[in-house]
Amino acid sequence: MSASEIARECGVTAATVSQWRKRHTDFPPSTIVRGRARFNKQAIIDWLRDRRIPTDARRPGESDTATYADRMSGRASNVPPVVEPMVEALTGALWRFVDGGGGMSTGETLISLLLYLQGCHPGTMEPVVTHGMTALSHGKWSLADQRDVPVAVEPILDGAGGKEFLRGVADVVRTIESPQQAAIVFDAVLTAVSKQQGRKRDLQTPESIARLLARLVSRNDDDGPVRVIDPFCRTGELLTALMDERGGSAADLQVWGYTPTRHHRGLAEMRIRLHGGSCEPTSSVHPEFLGDSIDVVVSNPPFNMRAAGFWDAQTGHLNWPYGVPPKSNANFGWLQIAVSLLNEDGRACIVMAPNAASTQNPSERAIRRAMIDAGAVEAIIELPPQLFSATGIAVTVWVLRKPVGAPTDVLFIDMSDAGERVTPTLRVLSDSDMQLIVSTVEAGRGAARPQELPLGPRRAVMAAPEQITAADHVLVPRRYLPLAPDEPDQIIQTMEVASQLADRQQQAQVMDERVRRNLERLLPWNP
Repeated sequence: MSASEIARECGVTAATVSQWRKRHTDFPPSTIVRGRARFNKQAIIDWLRDRRIPTDARRPGESDTATYADRMSGRASNVPPVVEPMVEALTGALWRFVDGGGGMSTGETLISLLLYLQGCHPGTMEPVVTHGMTALSHGKWSLADQRDVPVAVEPILDGAGGKEFLRGVADVVRTIESPQQAAIVFDAVLTAVSKQQGRKRDLQTPESIARLLARLVSRNDDDGPVRVIDPFCRTGELLTALMDERGGSAADLQVWGYTPTRHHRGLAEMRIRLHGGSCEPTSSVHPEFLGDSIDVVVSNPPFNMRAAGFWDAQTGHLNWPYGVPPKSNANFGWLQIAVSLLNEDGRACIVMAPNAASTQNPSERAIRRAMIDAGAVEAIIELPPQLFSATGIAVTVWVLRKPVGAPTDVLFIDMSDAGERVTPTLRVLSDSDMQLIVSTVEAGRGAARPQELPLGPRRAVMAAPEQITAADHVLVPRRYLPLAPDEPDQIIQTMEVASQLADRQQQAQVMDERVRRNLERLLPWNP
């Protein structure tokens, strides 16, 4: 990890880390990797164990004995204390493996695989470890032919570093005593990897957002199993959050998920099985499967990006009910797929880029208007910024339903000031935040008037169709909330300019990503 990553995970400035390095001769040394200084994360955690966090720098919930090592090792998270040492040991082994030149996806796959086997097929883990250790002596290790592995996994671990890594991971995993423990550790390791990678890899949905979506769509049905789908399920975190929310009723869920890559597919399937579910994720949305029989759709699709490998808006394979989305931006494709899947009583919760609510792209404006006119949009929830480690933008949640055939009131919720700051650049939603959002959505379904909504009229409002039409079908929550007497009318103009700016920023991010990929393809040596 870099010095800036140390600062981010400790919740301090880069200057503080620089001072640590200058003033303390025992600060762990760095190694130069591709021309950059890199530090071993476990060594940094060990060095920070005696460095308590000052009183004025503590975060909500941190004790007076909390140290910066606690922050870096994830002790401030919801990981139960009994498994904290396991998570710390596994992530420490992973950082050492990567710092020694090993591949991040290789190490992550191996840890995930052994956790899965120990939780779901404990009798098969030891033969896999033995097979791996034996094969490492010959320079290559392949698990493609092993039973009980959800997908073909072929990590290559060369030399003594590979043996040490495999041996260390196996020693920790052997101490896990139940599938439930294995599932908790599995989730915590993937979360740690996602946070450590930050903007380099937007791998999974933050836990607080996953829990919010699960609560928004959770339902108790006595009429048979609930059919759930995630059209872009990443590592399965939204599906397993919904399973955990239902508790003992999770067995009643029929789960489907579509993943962007083979790597994601393996992680998602292992995760779902560890949580007691059954699912065989695939790497594409097959048009012949799409129907209107799904009870729940949850998803956090990529923002403002074409959906290569999933569907092509120009092929005509999908019947877009509200208009063909732009080829360069899949936002309104994901929203339409969600609506198309729902049955009469179904609900969908989709995490969406903020500019989708206000974009002035002609085709996207037309689709947004058509969805409103059909009564497909139930609520728009604006969340605070900095909930994701990979982006600081304030995302929104679209709550969708089967179209009723006519415009209806739409519930707008502004929670842009919610959440608790856990680092200078990262926030999480609290349980009270989530409960307020869920209770407000439920009250909105009961046709409550603004003053009756739990969040109150300044943060939540039911907007009538004529109000939305007058606002050119812009779905920014603050556009509809009442202003206080001392607030100038310029606030509305400021919000509209901010929305346009967010739109431009998202377009710039797309172009930056394209340039980066082209540079990597043309200049593979470029660090």
